Amino acid sequence: MLDLLGGVGMAEGLLELLSPAVWVSLLQQWPQGEAVAAGMLRSLLIASGEELPSGSGFSGYARVHFNDRLGWLAFRQGKLLEAWSEAEGRCVAGLEAYRALQEGLERGDPSLYRLTPEVILPLLALTRGSLRAAGIPAASVIAGDLFASLGQEGFGGALILEDAPGSLEPPLPRLTEGASGQAWYFIGGQVLFGAEVPPGFSRGRLYLVQMPLKEPPDLREALAQAEHQGRAKQLEALWGAAGIVLREYMGRGAASALDRLRRSHPGEDPAALSLALRHWFENSLEPNAARMFDRLVKG
Repeated sequence: MLDLLGGVGMAEGLLELLSPAVWVSLLQQWPQGEAVAAGMLRSLLIASGEELPSGSGFSGYARVHFNDRLGWLAFRQGKLLEAWSEAEGRCVAGLEAYRALQEGLERGDPSLYRLTPEVILPLLALTRGSLRAAGIPAASVIAGDLFASLGQEGFGGALILEDAPGSLEPPLPRLTEGASGQAWYFIGGQVLFGAEVPPGFSRGRLYLVQMPLKEPPDLREALAQAEHQGRAKQLEALWGAAGIVLREYMGRGAASALDRLRRSHPGEDPAALSLALRHWFENSLEPNAARMFDRLVKG
């Protein structure tokens, strides 16, 4: 096979290597499979794990556009495996992107497209794959030999041509002013979505990225876990601050007082617990105790 591996280490996808403009152009080229009613997106997003709604084995992607933000969500057999978001010249993926898209998912106007399950992992190579080549001058590569080698290997993933209007015959469309890109996706060495093998490359840079060997975690479950961990951390900080105040004002009685307070406020959300503890300090100790608690909580 053509040696594209020299000097390039393994990495997670291409997120840090391509400009936001190139990312948008690549994602806009995703195949528009069967359009699905956008209302289905809500049922997909509120489900998780073993609680997926009946008939929810959806594979495909949603495209979201609200204010100045663009976003994509990728699903495979009902699981939300990836999110991308672009705004103000910055592109993010994964949990950060999913959080950023929450507002648009509630009030935006998403488009939903169905694809077959087997093509999703090659698409995810863009951000979740293993990088095998980066920034190779395209003019130094014989296109036919490269595609033949990828076919013989049984390659699964994506080949990206970056920022190269006019590097193909015919030229690439300028999907994003100032930068563009084109992707060929593979599974078992076969080019997907009916894409044609280019006759040659004349300019630009090539990237080769292997698709992930297994599904990434469901982002809905990852978000729930992150929120649970964040809540637990906030509660721990509140109880830590309460303990300091009690030791300051109650001395030896602080431990038993803290234990009683914990039993009185099990499982509360951080905001409610903060208000309850402040009220207790102000009324059971003195206003200065409440103010001390406030200072400790604010750090």
